[in-house]
Amino acid sequence: MIIIWGFRSFTKVLGSAGAYRCSHCGNVQNWNVVRIRKWFTIFWIPLIPCGTQYLMLCPICSYGVKLKNKEEAVQRIMVMPGNVQQNQGQPDQWQNQGQPFNVPYTNNNGENQ
Repeated sequence: MIIIWGFRSFTKVLGSAGAYRCSHCGNVQNWNVVRIRKWFTIFWIPLIPCGTQYLMLCPICSYGVKLKNKEEAVQRIMVMPGNVQQNQGQPDQWQNQGQPFNVPYTNNNGENQ
């Protein structure tokens, strides 16, 4: 009997973090706060969660900044949906942030777009 196993990631957009200028592509857009969960799968069925990452991503080029934890992700999400913050600083200049990186965006089915 053959057992097919592997890992799969699911991405969920949690909200908008406000307008930032991306130092990678140069566009000013509302960045998204996303959660990426990695799962262990058997026969393509997700069974065991293996890790969670919280990120802020540019919607144009998927350049992002890794957030420390869920609490920081919740703080980055804008409280009022119509309230657009104009943050002119570069994402890589924020205090207490990890190294910026580029993440391929996947939909909720784990497929690259």
